[in-house]
Parts: sequence; structure tokens; C-alpha cells
Amino acid sequence: MAVKPYRKTIVILAIIAGAAGVYIARSRHLASARHDELKFVSTYVKLSIARERFANQPDSLRGATSLIYLNNRTDSLWMDVFSRKIADDPGRGERIWSRITARLDSLRKQPNADGNAFN
Repeated sequence: MAVKPYRKTIVILAIIAGAAGVYIARSRHLASARHDELKFVSTYVKLSIARERFANQPDSLRGATSLIYLNNRTDSLWMDVFSRKIADDPGRGERIWSRITARLDSLRKQPNADGNAFN
């Protein structure tokens, strides 16, 4: 019993569609992971700056922290969960912490117009 030509075409198209679906899902996952990394780095850097700037002003620090979380559309729980995720992947964690360190170092070296770093 020979396979009819249209069945071969359907099978081939199904395989191509499946492969495309897997590729698209993987691309979305990678894009989402990259977005989360950038959000974590940005939030962590801003929180670090706020902690330094308002070290002796707990009320101002609380307000700045809330504003940072609001502007970055995150919260302390998300930051904790994400930091645990990167702790489970040493390569990813090292890459992210290196990015954070480099960003903080570059901000410390560039004072703004009023002479204070971190504005």
C-alpha cells in the first residue's frame, strides 16, 4: 500500500509547523528571560543607589524604594524569587552580578552636575 502524495505533504507540513512552533516558543522564552534580567539589574542598581543616598533617612529610603518598585513594575517578592533563580544557575548569576557591578562602578565614576554621583 503506497502512501498518497498529499499525505506526505501533510506530514511534512505538520513537521515544519511543529518545528516553527517550538522555535517561536523558545524565542519568546529567551526574550522574556532577557527582559527579566534587565529588569532585575535596573531595579537592583537603583535600589543600591537609594540605599547609599538615603542611608541615614529611613523614611526617604522607604519612599524611594516604593517608587523604584513602582517604576520598574516589580516588588521585593519578585526580586527575591529572581535572585534565587539566578543563584541556581551560576553562569547566569555571575553574568548578571558582573553587569550590576559594572553599572554601579560606572555611575560612581561619573558625578553629575551638582557633584554627587548617582543622580
